[in-house]
Amino acid sequence: MAAWSVTALLAVTLAACGSSSAGTLTVMTRNMDEGTDFGTLVHATTAGQFLNAAASAWEEVKASDIPQRAAGIAQEVAAEKPDLVSIEEASIWRTGPLLKGPATTLVYDALASLRSALAADGAPYRLDVVENEFDLEAPTALGYDVRVTDQDAILSRRDLHVSNVHSGHFSSELTLTVTGVKEVIQRGWTSVDVSVGKKTVRYVETHLESFSNSVQKEQAAELLAGPAHTDLPVVVACDCNTGPGVTPTYDYLISKGHFTDSWTATNPTSNGYTWPLHREDPYAPTARLDQRIDLVLVKGAITPVADRLVGNTGSSLTASGLWPSDHAGVLATLAVS
Repeated sequence: MAAWSVTALLAVTLAACGSSSAGTLTVMTRNMDEGTDFGTLVHATTAGQFLNAAASAWEEVKASDIPQRAAGIAQEVAAEKPDLVSIEEASIWRTGPLLKGPATTLVYDALASLRSALAADGAPYRLDVVENEFDLEAPTALGYDVRVTDQDAILSRRDLHVSNVHSGHFSSELTLTVTGVKEVIQRGWTSVDVSVGKKTVRYVETHLESFSNSVQKEQAAELLAGPAHTDLPVVVACDCNTGPGVTPTYDYLISKGHFTDSWTATNPTSNGYTWPLHREDPYAPTARLDQRIDLVLVKGAITPVADRLVGNTGSSLTASGLWPSDHAGVLATLAVS
């Protein structure tokens, strides 16, 4: 059990007593895992290698069983009942005739699968905002094109009042050149304002760049100058692709953004690693967790109360033995005063 500070215990007491000046907010981060890391494609140097790599990546995606894994995440959400859920890597996969894009035949829609499973579980969640990020299409050695559209989103409990819904893309983007073709990796953020008792909190979800530290830091600067720039208390719940000792962006967010890392505040002696639960390119069913890159950061009149991981134990596995994601989620309880 995490050691709680006197301040955190006081916050819980206030919330439990129904204080008019305090309330609690529970948030969850959940990267849904697209089913591949695209590594074999990025490192292809010839057209033949690329076609084979694209086919291999697509077979890996299909084997990852996106609908089944989405149902596993839905069960977590239904069981934990967070107020807000940050969603990353909610991918849409389509196929189409070779080199005649855009591909339009829908095969998987992770967010739709998640929402369908939540409804089946009787979990009262709504989709507040969704933002399409990178949209890439490639030919494969299978004789047809495969297209992926990456999505970020925020889900909230239906009894929660949210307003001021926004989303956007970062102007700083990574450009990859693979076998002579340039591809732009677009990333962004989503945000809502949420009522907690008599207070309003700005809630921000994002998925920062993973393949370039410099681009990642520039995106973090845009986040601080954009949706996180407000006089309201702020919660950023994300797969930030950074964390303690991972990239310099983490220290930048803490120092420049004046954020408190909720996990560090409530679990000062635990590393809280969230990634990777399994490996990809090629797929391996287990891996050694060695990074904490899924974060809940807070600033303003918010006190971290308790944080724990979800989706990281044997009971989280799907019926066929898959992890719902290669990321564990973070469930954070916050006191708002």
